[in-house]
Amino acid sequence: MAVKQFILDHKLPEEWHSLFPEAVLLKTQSINSFLESQGLSKKDRITLLNVLLRDPEFYKFYSRDEQYRLARFSKEVTDKTAIATTASLPRRIITNQAKYGSSSPFGSKEVRDKARATFESNGYLNPFEDKAIQDKALQKSFRNQQVQESLRKRFFDKHGVVSPMQVPEYKAAAIAAMDEEWRKKVRDGTRAAIVTPEATLAVERSNVAKFNLKYRTAFQTVQECRAYSLRNDGFQAIDVIPSSHDSSKFWAKHSVCGKDVLIHFTSSNIPCACPICSSQQTKFEIELKLFIRDLVGDSTIDRDRTVISPKEIDIFLPSFSVGFEINGAFSHNSSIQPYHFSDRILPHVEVSYHADKTSRALSGGIKLYHLWEHYPISLCKSFIRAKLGFCQKLYARNLRLDAVTQSESESFLKENHFQGSARSIFRVGLFDNEKLVQLLCFRNRSNGVMEIARNATLCNYVVTGGFTRLLHHSTQYIHQHYPHIHQIITYADRDLTPDPHDSVYTRHHFQYLGDSGSSMSYWALRTVRNPEGFTVIKHDSIISRRLLQKQFLYKYNGCTVDGSVFEVDYALTEQQNLFRLGIHPLYNSGCHKYTLLL
Repeated sequence: MAVKQFILDHKLPEEWHSLFPEAVLLKTQSINSFLESQGLSKKDRITLLNVLLRDPEFYKFYSRDEQYRLARFSKEVTDKTAIATTASLPRRIITNQAKYGSSSPFGSKEVRDKARATFESNGYLNPFEDKAIQDKALQKSFRNQQVQESLRKRFFDKHGVVSPMQVPEYKAAAIAAMDEEWRKKVRDGTRAAIVTPEATLAVERSNVAKFNLKYRTAFQTVQECRAYSLRNDGFQAIDVIPSSHDSSKFWAKHSVCGKDVLIHFTSSNIPCACPICSSQQTKFEIELKLFIRDLVGDSTIDRDRTVISPKEIDIFLPSFSVGFEINGAFSHNSSIQPYHFSDRILPHVEVSYHADKTSRALSGGIKLYHLWEHYPISLCKSFIRAKLGFCQKLYARNLRLDAVTQSESESFLKENHFQGSARSIFRVGLFDNEKLVQLLCFRNRSNGVMEIARNATLCNYVVTGGFTRLLHHSTQYIHQHYPHIHQIITYADRDLTPDPHDSVYTRHHFQYLGDSGSSMSYWALRTVRNPEGFTVIKHDSIISRRLLQKQFLYKYNGCTVDGSVFEVDYALTEQQNLFRLGIHPLYNSGCHKYTLLL
C-alpha cells in the first residue's frame, strides 16, 4: 500500500482520531500493531508516524514509553483480549457510528473536549501527570519489586529457574530472533548480548588483530602481552615493563610526539594515553596518525604550519602532496555565540573555516581531506588507504554486473559510505563471485533529471574501470526505461574531494557546475530529555539539519536540558532556538555539483 495515498485517504494528520480504533485511542493496543494490520510495511509505518507527529494534539497523545509497553504485551494476552471483544465489536462500532459519526467515541470532537474539560478540572491535561495516578500505576508496573518477585516465583514454579534465559528453548529463540544489525553490534563489541558463536568469533578476531593470537592467555607471560600492547599504541619501553597487577608508572618513548613520558598500565594490560599527545590530540587522531605511519613510515609531518601558515594541517604527507585534517565536533562547531561552561568557553570556528583551509591548501598544490571524528574509524582508514594507494585492486572486466535490491544497497552503504544509505529507484553493482564490491544508486529528480545518489566501493578495495562500466550500463538502462531523462546530476563532498577537477566525475566527462556551498548538520553538546525523562537527543550525537528545522521544533516543547525547560520561541531563528537546547551547527568545506547530458 502506498503510504502517501493512505495519508490522503484518511486526511492525515488532521483526522488521526478517525483513523485509529477505540483500542488504540484507549491505549490498550499499540499504534504499530494496528498499522501493521492495515498492511503497512515497517518503513511506511515510520513515515506515517512522522507525519502524525506534526499534529500537536497527536504529539501530546503519543508516548514512546507507553507504546513500547503496549508492544511488549504477550501474544497470549492479546489473543485473550481479542476473543473477549470480538463478539461485541461490530455492535459497538455500529452504535458509535450512529452516535458519534466514528468507530470510536473519541472520533467526536465533543467527546474529546468533554474529556479535556474533565482532566482540566482535576488539575491536569494528561491523567498520568497526576502524582496519585502515577503512584497507582507504579504499583502495578514491572518496576514494582512485588510484581518482579511474583513474576520470578511464577516462572520458577513453571520452569524451575528464575530467568527465561536459563531455559534452553527460550535462549535459542532469543538468539534466533536477533536481527542482523544487532548481531553486527555484537560482533563489533558495541553492544553486550548473549554469548553466541558469532560473538566469540568476533572476540577472537579482535585479539588476532591486536595481539596476533586468538586468546590473550596464549601469551607466555603478562609482560609479553604488555609489551605487545605498548608497541601497538606506539610506545617503546625505556624502563623495565612492570609485572602483572603492577600499575606503577614507568618511562617510555611515544612515537607520535617523540617524547619520553611517564605512563602506566590499566587493569586490562593496556597502556594509558600519552600525557603529552592526549592533551592536544584526541584518541581518534592519534590512532589515525599511527595507522598512516604504519603505511608510509616516518615521512609524515604532524601539525604542519608551512603550507597554509599560520593555520596548520594535522597530518601532512609531502611526498604524496596530501594532507588530512581531523575534525572533532567539540572544537570544530560553529556556535552562533559563545557557549559558557563553568570555567571556559566552548571552542568554535567560523562558518568558512574548513572551506578556507581546503582552498588555501589546494592553491599550494596540496589536497586536504577532512575526516570527522563521528565517522566510523574503519571507513576513515579505508579512505586513507585509497588515497595513498594501499587498497587491494580488482578489475571491473573480471567482475559480474547485476542489479542490487534496496535492502542489499542499504546494508552495503551503511558499511561503506560516509553518508550511509539513501533511497533510490534503481541500483546496479559489481560482484566478485557473490560479494558486492562496488555500487551505483540513482534517484529520480524533477524536469527530466536523474541523480546519482550514492557511489560506493567496498572498504579497502579499489575497482579499476568499475565506475566506467557501471555508468555505461546505467545510461543504457535510463534510455530504455526512462526515455524522458535528458540529464544526470551528482554531488561530491568537498571534504573528501578537495579538487573538483580531479574526481571520478570529471574523468568521465561530467561538467563541473561549481561549489554549492558548505553543507550543515547539527551537533548536540547536551543530552535532551522529554518530560517523562527519556532521552530524545543523545549527547555528542550528529543530527541531520532536516530533522531540526524550525517548523519541527515544537516537538521538543517541555524537554529539559541541564534542568532548563525548553519552549520554542518563534520570534527567534532556528539556530537561536537550538542554541538553547545546547545544539550547534557544523559546516563542511563545501559540496561540488556535476552534470552529464544524455
